[in-house]
Amino acid sequence: MSSSSKLNVLVLSYLYPNSEFPNHGVFVHNRIKAIAKKVNITVINPIPWFPLYRFFDHYKKYSAIPSEEIIEGVKVYHPRFLSIPKFFKSLEINSYKNAVQTIYERELLGQPIDIIDLHWTFPDLPTGIYLKQRLKAKLITTIRGNEALHLGEGNFSERCVAEHLKHTDGLIGVSEDLERLASMHAKNAAVLTAIRNGVDTERFTYIEQHLCREKLSIPQDKKIIFSVGSIIHRKGFDLTIKALIDIKRSQGIENIRFYIGGSVGHEGDYTQELMALINQHNLKDTVIFPGQISNSDLAYWYNAADVFCLSSRGEGSPNVLTEALACGTPSVVADVGASREVLESEPDQGVCVPPDDHEALRDGILLLLSSETDRKLCSDNFSKYTWEWCGDKVIDVYHQVLEA
Repeated sequence: MSSSSKLNVLVLSYLYPNSEFPNHGVFVHNRIKAIAKKVNITVINPIPWFPLYRFFDHYKKYSAIPSEEIIEGVKVYHPRFLSIPKFFKSLEINSYKNAVQTIYERELLGQPIDIIDLHWTFPDLPTGIYLKQRLKAKLITTIRGNEALHLGEGNFSERCVAEHLKHTDGLIGVSEDLERLASMHAKNAAVLTAIRNGVDTERFTYIEQHLCREKLSIPQDKKIIFSVGSIIHRKGFDLTIKALIDIKRSQGIENIRFYIGGSVGHEGDYTQELMALINQHNLKDTVIFPGQISNSDLAYWYNAADVFCLSSRGEGSPNVLTEALACGTPSVVADVGASREVLESEPDQGVCVPPDDHEALRDGILLLLSSETDRKLCSDNFSKYTWEWCGDKVIDVYHQVLEA
């Protein structure tokens, strides 16, 4: 450890927000921002580059990302590395490493580094190990989802992650399940633990429902189900729609509305399939897409809802669930990632159901719609799970790894 009174941490993450994509990996930034109050932090967030990107709508904005910026007090460097979508993944390792090495030698050479803190796996891990060896620092790797392990893909990325996780000194899963899965490879880690994401409890807190519905122009006399996320298959919005079909058919409940907030995600576009299901069952007035919802309005949506529904087929530590619970909104959640851990961290927060099971979702929704919940009390109980709470747990891991 350096002689400085504070730890010196170099964060390396392919996943991080920037001026053009402010929500991309914002949960990584929220944790780093909390940690930065107590340790010295520098972030390197390499940005993929390829000459043909300018011809693809999704990639056009990449060129506008600055080479460096300050994001809420955190210094972030954005070097470019060559990345050809879906091809030549082995080449990305050297390209990524060279981009990071250039920034280090130009901006950080000579600065003491105690911890290399990785928040993604491929192509981050080989570069993280290189920096660990060069700087004689300790390496911490956070596993944020099944996709970070590339399990079952049988490709270069999966083999690369499995091999290089052996060299991490500490491993953090954002759920107990992810910690268990990754620990099979991280055999030399001195510390293995699960630390779920925190939540901004100043922004996400209880607000009276009728006030939120007035602000959002949502009918006061309807039962409102709310979900939010990218319009992709993994988020399972189709399962909630099927649950509502059952509810309308078997219960005759007509005053129910399902709002899906979000837009097309990196994993594809599932809008067409959802619309086919909606049209087939005449649910145009029941299922409503308000579009992308700004962070400043999200708390109003959670509080306006009678039930929040997380029907995902896969998650890490779902921020939308922690946000909903911080608002005191009763929640039906699929048992994926850290969802059960989050839901059961406090009493009377909702119902956890098996994944990919619309009938279980239906029963959970009906149960919560017929139950009385002290939403203000639930919000107060959950308010301790802040990003500072999360950050302190991570700093404890830093010290444990350094002492080991």
